[in-house]
Amino acid sequence: MTIAGILLSLLSGALLGVSFTPWNVWQLGWVALVPLFAALLREARTRAGFGLYCAAAAVAPLYAMCAGLPPGYEAVYALPAAAALGVFAFTFWQRDMALRRNGRLFPLLAACGIAGLEFARSHWILGSFASLGVTQHTQPAAIQIAWLTGVPGVSAMLVCANAALALLLVNARNPRAALPQIAGSAAAAALLMGANLWLQAQPLPETGRVTVAAAQLGFVPEAETQPAPLRDLAARLKAKDSEGAALAAIAVLEPLTREAAKKGARLVVWPETVLDAGPDEFPAILARLQEITRSNNIFLVFGYAEYLPGADKNDPVPPYRNMAAVMDPQGRMAHRYHKQTYVRMAGIEKGPEGRESSVARTALGRLGVLICYDADYPEISALMARRGAEILVAPSHDLAGFLTRHHPSLLLFRTVENRRALVKSDFVHGSLIADARGRIVADPPDGPGMALAEVGLTGGRTVQPWAGRVFGWACVALFAAAVAAGLRRGA
Repeated sequence: MTIAGILLSLLSGALLGVSFTPWNVWQLGWVALVPLFAALLREARTRAGFGLYCAAAAVAPLYAMCAGLPPGYEAVYALPAAAALGVFAFTFWQRDMALRRNGRLFPLLAACGIAGLEFARSHWILGSFASLGVTQHTQPAAIQIAWLTGVPGVSAMLVCANAALALLLVNARNPRAALPQIAGSAAAAALLMGANLWLQAQPLPETGRVTVAAAQLGFVPEAETQPAPLRDLAARLKAKDSEGAALAAIAVLEPLTREAAKKGARLVVWPETVLDAGPDEFPAILARLQEITRSNNIFLVFGYAEYLPGADKNDPVPPYRNMAAVMDPQGRMAHRYHKQTYVRMAGIEKGPEGRESSVARTALGRLGVLICYDADYPEISALMARRGAEILVAPSHDLAGFLTRHHPSLLLFRTVENRRALVKSDFVHGSLIADARGRIVADPPDGPGMALAEVGLTGGRTVQPWAGRVFGWACVALFAAAVAAGLRRGA
């Protein structure tokens, strides 16, 4: 381990951090790993040094991405440290085989190791959060292969590009010494980028077009003061007045909804748990919702909390069912959905999770309704698309200053993977409307507001999630084969 190696690793960490949101310097995703790879190829004189360089590069951007967590969620800061330990354990033993024969196996180990690890993690914890491929979420031309591979395919493309540059750099005096691995890495990156461009040029099977709107409440719970329209809501939530809080939220969202309907919106989405009580429990809430849908001739998707019998409202987080419902223009409940992926860390959510991924079949089209954290994982949205959903809607409640920056970047990959437009409505900030190519077509500024856009309804079968699984397991298998080959040659 050397000072130069540590500095190069930290430089990679800094470049990675800036390539992610909120800075979104996406170009750095193509070169951010070059200093780390150079350190591994030239400065990693021991296995411990190899692992420490990788851990240092991983932990720096993770801590930067966690900046801005609201009070009460400090436990999340333990995740980067845990990730660093995991990265060290995963990489330190690879040194000898990765560096043998001038790094002959280095590109394969790096690309398949990172993509395979991201694939495994995407089905276990935090979804695709902080995956390398997410740095490209603002560049639709670079993420279309997610339709076939999921996020790990985009990450593999970036790793190959970084590996080619790093090998060229460390072998600048004699490039021929590493020509096979340089050429192979560059060819793999070019092939994947070519697939992106080809997929982007293919037409989508639209079944129609519809004007949609995503409400943004702009409510920041930890803020000392609230905007005037939200003060009543804040006071009623503090007093544990569920019915009053729900009616106060409706009072904020109704004029925004009416304005969206005047501009042609047929589908309006409200945020996750925007109603602190369900319409079945309080007739006044049901009546207000029915009046809004009937008078504006809209389909309304709204989130609400259904507290469990006997739940103590004085508990900081009472157990509840996190629900979303679709109400048609006649004021009838057309569909209900129970969130399937609760945020358990730091006690953010308590209660039973849902198990059903049914599609809302309406006169407007088939809606795939999922709630917030459900969309961080690829399976639920893919299952809804396979069951006929023509558009995805995601009522959400992100943490101000943290998830409002990162969550939208993950949702764009769900649109590409499934070739479906997506409408995200948020309790805080970060509402958006994205088309089926992963392009944001409407994104309101912070505060109470509404995103409005016309998007296509798309049909056709999606190849997710099985295609992503095939790619992910292929990366795992290739990584294992490279390890086996390295061990055999070492013996």
